[in-house]
Amino acid sequence: MGATVLKFTPRESLNDFVKEKTKVSLIRRTGGRKSSSNMAIHGENLAALAALKAGFGTAKENFKVDLIVIDPPYNVGGNQGYKNIWKGHSEKERDWAGDHGSFLDFMEPRIKIGRQLLTEDGVMMVNICDGEYCRLKILMDQVFGEQNCIGTIIWNKNQGANGSKLSITHEYILIYAKDATKVPGLKKEKAGASIILEKAKELKEKKVPYEQAQKEFRKWMNEKFKKGEISSGEKNYSFLNPDTYEVFRPVSLRAQDKPETRYQVPLKHPLTKKACTMPKNGWSLSEKTLKERSQYSKVIHGSSFIIAGKIVYGLNHSNVPQLYRALETSTEQSLSSVLNITYGGDKDLPDGIKFSTPKPVALIKELIKSYPKKDCRVLDYFGGSGTTAHAVVELNKEDGGNRSWILIEEMGSTYNKVLVPRMEKVDSSKDFATYELETVPVGGKELLKKFNDYSFDFLTSYHVLDEKDSIHAEGLNIVGYDKSKNQLVAIAIPSERKAKNFFVEELAAIKQTIKKVNAKSVIIYTLHGDSEEPWKGVDKSVLSGTQCKSLATIGVPDELVKEWNEVLEAMAA
Repeated sequence: MGATVLKFTPRESLNDFVKEKTKVSLIRRTGGRKSSSNMAIHGENLAALAALKAGFGTAKENFKVDLIVIDPPYNVGGNQGYKNIWKGHSEKERDWAGDHGSFLDFMEPRIKIGRQLLTEDGVMMVNICDGEYCRLKILMDQVFGEQNCIGTIIWNKNQGANGSKLSITHEYILIYAKDATKVPGLKKEKAGASIILEKAKELKEKKVPYEQAQKEFRKWMNEKFKKGEISSGEKNYSFLNPDTYEVFRPVSLRAQDKPETRYQVPLKHPLTKKACTMPKNGWSLSEKTLKERSQYSKVIHGSSFIIAGKIVYGLNHSNVPQLYRALETSTEQSLSSVLNITYGGDKDLPDGIKFSTPKPVALIKELIKSYPKKDCRVLDYFGGSGTTAHAVVELNKEDGGNRSWILIEEMGSTYNKVLVPRMEKVDSSKDFATYELETVPVGGKELLKKFNDYSFDFLTSYHVLDEKDSIHAEGLNIVGYDKSKNQLVAIAIPSERKAKNFFVEELAAIKQTIKKVNAKSVIIYTLHGDSEEPWKGVDKSVLSGTQCKSLATIGVPDELVKEWNEVLEAMAA
């Protein structure tokens, strides 16, 4: 079956589609690893996103992602065969956009549904160029709220097209949070931290005497700095702890402003026991924190300093004490608003795979890695050549993460000849499943028949099912066990019931399977819409004697259509 492509441009087309509510879209698995949380979906992205949200809603689970990284069309020219120029005026509220309005009409519902799919601490990152940057930012301010704009990254590509007036060598990445008060800080590794720590470890393992080790270490740091292999900030970590060879730097404890609000009591020197010189304006730390940092059970002597607790003192009380900061606990810094990464994404493509404008894997890795959750779910609904999925696979290999990816791509040639083949080569375990979009009329029996014919393929889109526990008992197909939810998933098929006591046999089969897998909940999809379906309305009491704590029945297509309509209404709001 081929995927149905729905066009929602300009906005009026979206409104008409929502008002008609004559079709519902589903995604169904077409191949790959059935239990994988990585999904490659072929279909129009707006309909596919709505299908994901509605399908997971039917499965009694909110479809949420932690990170959205998208590279939408830039509205500056043709690209890979699909429309990339949206010219024409929009609705009245977008008069300011002029002939760029249709592009914003295209982006608005896709930004809206993306925001709906984010977790409360989720983040969306959108690549764009000069042509639409300012207008897209205004749209995203409207959808997310200005207070949730994290900022804009300038991506210096180190290459670009020579214009008649200016060579453009940069693009932008807009970053917005679902809720800026809840989003974790975006971080990046200090580039030279690992080699600095490795050098200190080498000196310690060779048992180089401290004075000599400190001298060698500082000389080595200066050489690395001159070569540009470590930054000026990293160069400040030029001290070795005399006891442990831990790399550290002294940090000023001077308050920057409002001395009248600062703690003003001096610290006592651990050797002379006299009050140390106070920093101008008082301490930058609170009284409680400073006292905690200055607690010590041992005094460590260096050549020009003394360490006691987490405070670095001078050799006597005339020096202002400083804070002890170890590099090992400070290997990360905030993600910079400028990223210097050469374009060259074509070099990341496996042999035999060609694509005209792939983003470099290094860029997308930097963006994804900045989000601190190593088990985050990453969504890219302008999937293109598959760079986002490629970046997730590489990152997981590098840091042992358990990130998962979901990519949606509309163009069949790109999906079948680039994205899927690329991931088959990049991921040796082929840990992903492929899906396509099915669009079916709401009325009549077609939706019911479609779900009946491909029930397993549909259900495995929304449940991670283990097939080894699949059982057929009369008209009940126990599709499998979803370990992630500790849930047994089944579907009732009335046409397969032959025995008079079919319900007794179905009930016995489901109880047996519950006990076998130790399931705590059961969800049964019912295809028969009227009151004749015996599972409809049944509660967990029929499963007495098992450890099952809940039983839910989902009427298909009724509940699926309800979820679908709710998604569309939110999308067009």
